[in-house]
Amino acid sequence: MIVQRFIKVALCVASLVIWQTSETQASDDASMGVGYSVEIGGVEGRLETLVRQSSQLVTLRDRLPTTPRALNRRINNDVSRFRAVLESEGFYAGSIDSSTDFNSKPAQVRIQIETGPRYSVAALQPQPEETFDQSKPNILTGSSVNALLAKIIGRPARAEDVISAEQSAISEVQNSGYPFAQAGIRQVDVDHEARQISITLPVRLGSYALHGETQFSGYETVKESYLQKLVPWETGSEFSVGALEDYRRSLVNSGLFTSVRVFPFGEEEHLEGAPLDVDVEIDEAAHRTIGAGAKYGRDRGFGGSVFWEHRNFFGEAEKLRLSLDGTELDQTVSAEFRKPNFISLNQTLILGSEVKHADTDAFREWSGNLSAALERELGAHWTVSAGTTFEVASLTEDGFTRTSYLAGLPLSAIYDVSNDVLDPTNGWSVSAGVTPYAGSFDGSVFFAKSEVEGNVYVPFSDRERIVFAARLALGSIAGSATDQVPANRRFYAGGGGSVRGFGYQLVGPLDGSDEPTGGRSLIEASVETRIKVGNSIGVVPFFDAGLVSLSSLPGDGGKIRTAAGIGARYYTDVGPLRLDIAIPINRRPGIDKSFQFYISFGQAF
Repeated sequence: MIVQRFIKVALCVASLVIWQTSETQASDDASMGVGYSVEIGGVEGRLETLVRQSSQLVTLRDRLPTTPRALNRRINNDVSRFRAVLESEGFYAGSIDSSTDFNSKPAQVRIQIETGPRYSVAALQPQPEETFDQSKPNILTGSSVNALLAKIIGRPARAEDVISAEQSAISEVQNSGYPFAQAGIRQVDVDHEARQISITLPVRLGSYALHGETQFSGYETVKESYLQKLVPWETGSEFSVGALEDYRRSLVNSGLFTSVRVFPFGEEEHLEGAPLDVDVEIDEAAHRTIGAGAKYGRDRGFGGSVFWEHRNFFGEAEKLRLSLDGTELDQTVSAEFRKPNFISLNQTLILGSEVKHADTDAFREWSGNLSAALERELGAHWTVSAGTTFEVASLTEDGFTRTSYLAGLPLSAIYDVSNDVLDPTNGWSVSAGVTPYAGSFDGSVFFAKSEVEGNVYVPFSDRERIVFAARLALGSIAGSATDQVPANRRFYAGGGGSVRGFGYQLVGPLDGSDEPTGGRSLIEASVETRIKVGNSIGVVPFFDAGLVSLSSLPGDGGKIRTAAGIGARYYTDVGPLRLDIAIPINRRPGIDKSFQFYISFGQAF
């Protein structure tokens, strides 16, 4: 009897241990989660990208669902998300089917999407939420608002385009005397038979306002009178939120402030049709800067620059910059004074002076220059300038020293839609200039120097990790023979900022001693592919070509010189540090070195 009882107890204990072990194993299996693979079909391109970005099955792959039920819940959530993505792209009749094979290890999830036809926008109608004052024109039915909304009519019913049209319309209302206007929750009616949608957009207009007084706080050395002069609106004019943003942006771009806030004051207390004051809160930045830089080129040796700058010299954003820039071949000391908004807004007075020394294979120079110009911005991308310059230079060429006295009238225009100065990755720019010169250089001389340059930057990925860049420069001097044009005003090519791979000024005609003479026409071209291989490292293969001719049109006494090379870039927060190594393709023995290399800051162009 005792033995039988012992056996029964042992069996019970063993069963309990087995049960606990099974439960522990099941718990461990559950803690590991349900593994799965996911396949999404029926979409491609932009739509596939949006679907995958919204998918929990894709984005939460590292966090496995604990049970098959949890996986099904994740699938159902994705189906709802995918349907929202389809509708956001205008596909209101799409279908989504899902299936799951739990017998596979891991489980296989398949989602098939049928987009169906894309719907278009039949109507986008704004509607005031409050009772509209019938004594004033209904701004929501005005021609300017309707013109903005009409752009979306008949187009695919993409949410991004609809929202953009709505925001443009609301901005137009805010710029037409209703600074507190806000959009409500849109109502969308879908006509499946016509495959169109109609949208009603409630708008809370708020009170109508005129521009009141502008009040400033936080300024110290910047004069309030200058801040007031920059205000783009007049007291009593129809209130415009866009004008406030334009003003804020102009103050930020001046570089005088660390922070700028421009906002209407007194929304809650404002009465219909009353003036609305504007508050401008600013914090001034440091106005003085000292800087330095260094560079090296095998053709010009070590070089560098030092500068001191004051950006608020007389209290109205005047900029004074003193700088010293040079290499082993040439050195320049210069001073430049810029007075913005001179006489009128967006117009800058520029006064400059320069003393230069150069000792190159082409010539030896000691010169001084005085200049004055007016520079004017025409919109966001155009800049034009006109001025005058006077130069005295002592030039030694072939052992003979001559003195030139030149007066010039430089004219220039720039159109720039590139996105950065030191490291452009998108856009393009073109500049053109002509300077008629008159003076004496072993007799009276008159000539005109013209230059045109264009740059283009094309990114090959959304993240701009691969960028194709190209540059073309043209130049011509008309009116005098080459030897009648002072040597420092002729065209030269070759070097780090020109045709890499050839020595400084060595592309072009040479005299009997194989020294460059310069010329009266120029062509330079460069292409390169800027490839980022990491967040801070880049590789840049490039090809350069150049031609300098004795005549005012390319061809006389010149030959195209070409070079190829590879560059490395180290990207900093300010801009890229550049190392380029170039090999001349059609090298002249005894004249051109087998390679050149350059170290500098910023892209080559």
